[in-house]
Amino acid sequence: MALYLNNDDQRRATSIPEALRLASNLEVAQINSRQWAISARGLNTTTANELLVLIDGRSVYTPRLAGVFWDVQDTLMEDIDRIEVISGPGASLWGANAVNGVINVITKTAKDTQGLLLEGGGGTELRGFGGVRYGGTLAPNVYYRIYGKYFDRDSSAFPSGRNATNDWSMGQSGFRMDWDAPNTNLFTVQGDLYSGQFDRRSPNGDVTADGRNVVGRWSHTISEDSDFKLQLYYEHTYRNTPNLLGESLDTYDIDFQHRSPAGERNDITWGIGYRLYDDNIHNTPNQAYFPPHSRQKVFSGFVQDKIALIKDRLHLILGTKVERNDYTEFEIQPSGRLAWTPSERQTVWTAISRAVRTPARNDRDGARAEPAPADRRRTHDRARRDRAGADHGSDATFTG
Repeated sequence: MALYLNNDDQRRATSIPEALRLASNLEVAQINSRQWAISARGLNTTTANELLVLIDGRSVYTPRLAGVFWDVQDTLMEDIDRIEVISGPGASLWGANAVNGVINVITKTAKDTQGLLLEGGGGTELRGFGGVRYGGTLAPNVYYRIYGKYFDRDSSAFPSGRNATNDWSMGQSGFRMDWDAPNTNLFTVQGDLYSGQFDRRSPNGDVTADGRNVVGRWSHTISEDSDFKLQLYYEHTYRNTPNLLGESLDTYDIDFQHRSPAGERNDITWGIGYRLYDDNIHNTPNQAYFPPHSRQKVFSGFVQDKIALIKDRLHLILGTKVERNDYTEFEIQPSGRLAWTPSERQTVWTAISRAVRTPARNDRDGARAEPAPADRRRTHDRARRDRAGADHGSDATFTG
């Protein structure tokens, strides 16, 4: 299903997690002022590790905890075009970690956000917020927008009424530029920069987080039924919890997809991708990872064929994705789906799929407390030898 945010929805939701409450196929629970537990199909936790989340094609799935830090996933709500929520395993197209579903946040093009926007307000819980966005043109068919926003949220409270000491404040800015070039080409460059501070009940200081990202995308339309897309992005994130853990993560990603018909009944989509995680962790006596520096590489390729058994009514979708990661090496994730569309507003489908969750550093390299040097070597050697144990998911579903 796809979740579309209209103006009324945007006024009700002040963050992406709040907007996801509108999706009937998700479970969304707010833990405190800044932490959320969001998952599909039960087993909900703050690090739901089998739900893939993308923002404009950029994965925000953390390889250390195998989940999403929802407290730093933000943008102007007025700039969101739609949020797609896909139920069930989607690994044949989306890849690893899409075991229970996919959340895909898509923002508006710069062409659709022209002019000046100002917003602001405050209250008892959302004590203060403000945002500004301006969109304009640099040249014919070249559009841009820039934005900035800030908010300050009050602490949540215990049932007794005592302050939970988890105030949350964050500022974010960003830009997007779209060049709608001749010959059906669209070039996009966009990026974001944020910094936040999260209060906690500890004498060692507050949690801080900051990050930045830049995305480049080339979309080319070959014909009405054929197109391709090339995307590259880089992201840097840093999170520090005093006396517990500090982490710096750099992500490099390149992805190519091509869609083309084959005859009158087949619509084939294929693609290849590469991702590099460069992770550095600042260990403390309370929590440690060995080795503290890790470079994880993921290679992938997929193909999918949408077969029209009865045009516009009955489709058979077959596909598979092959990924190679540094933990479990090669993983094959096939999928088969039969979809019947009796009317424009109804679809009935059944599917059988296999999806995997790539093991996270927390599964293999993490330790509660820093071991002695000899134990540290054994922990590191054991992690290098351990190549098995990926979490697998399968799906056999009938829904309407």
